[in-house]
Amino acid sequence: MSAPRPRVLMPVFNPIEFDGRVQRAASALAEAYDVTVVSVDAGGGFSDPAYRVRPVAVRRGKAVRHLTFLRAVLGEARRLRPAVVHAHDFFMAVPGWMAARACGARLVYDAHELMIPEPERPQTGHEHFWYLTEKAVVRRANLVIAANEERAREMRRHYGLAAEPLAIRNIPPPPSSNGAAPADAATAAGGADALRLIYQGDMSLERGVGDYVSAMARLPGHFHLLLAGSGPDVGALKALAEREGVASRVHFLGRLVRSELHRVMQGAHIGIITYTGAGKNFFYCAPNKLYEYPQAGLPMLGSDNPVLRAAFERYGVGVAGGDPAEGALRLAAELPRFRAALPAFVAAHRWEDEAERLRAAYRTLLAERPR
Repeated sequence: MSAPRPRVLMPVFNPIEFDGRVQRAASALAEAYDVTVVSVDAGGGFSDPAYRVRPVAVRRGKAVRHLTFLRAVLGEARRLRPAVVHAHDFFMAVPGWMAARACGARLVYDAHELMIPEPERPQTGHEHFWYLTEKAVVRRANLVIAANEERAREMRRHYGLAAEPLAIRNIPPPPSSNGAAPADAATAAGGADALRLIYQGDMSLERGVGDYVSAMARLPGHFHLLLAGSGPDVGALKALAEREGVASRVHFLGRLVRSELHRVMQGAHIGIITYTGAGKNFFYCAPNKLYEYPQAGLPMLGSDNPVLRAAFERYGVGVAGGDPAEGALRLAAELPRFRAALPAFVAAHRWEDEAERLRAAYRTLLAERPR
């Protein structure tokens, strides 16, 4: 009779169906461990055969929501007695530490964002509170994970960590190839002769999405813009499209699950990555879409920051910086050349490699004596 597999408790304070990073980590670890994810209940009944999902219904009101979720995480920790608590993002830094303490587990802190304060960009009270919770926990974790090498270096320097955090990049596994045609929302936008740009992610003016809506007024009429996602500025973006006279060529698709999103991207031609907000979290961006667009066959149009520019210039898969309309025209004029460079980029950025590095770190972690 085989010995039971070590248990991993993985709390995340959002719906797992929309969090690819959590899904990937849970699936990778489920090959060797008994994984339970505690996530906010979105009402969709998300499940995965590789691991268990414990949805938590949270009430309105910030304090009540967090206390309800904390109670659920601590309850699962006491019930499961996991070997590892893998806390995702700053919301779960302190709850993850409390859960690990409650059951004598090792603590893994997975930093989705870069919370470090910067003198030239004062933090809001909300941001500073969550920064302090991360600061209180990060040096107590047995393993710290960051979303890319640039963020890992910044975290080690700022927090004075003994070791650099493990960089696990936001590379999704290749989508399953089931012969499904691109989603109607993409193929119908502008018809067969349209050239479709797509942005997927947070609908925020701070991200610079409005720059691409405005750019549509300076692009030929067969250019269309697909916006997939939700966020605080959907209404403002729709109003901007009306003012610019391009509402008929800007299509709001709402928030899509990953399988549907991939089909929509397959029906587009150019993928947009925009990070124009201030701060190192944007400057050292770690977007899923940097890898999702090439997997769907899309060259990229992006902001001028070191992560995107380095990837685009090394592999020839996109245009970084400059005027969005000019960049779109350049990509459109040379689509075959940019598309031809995509397979090499995809081959060099494989989730399988990231997953094995994560599992290797867990093997080392569980071989050490608990702290």
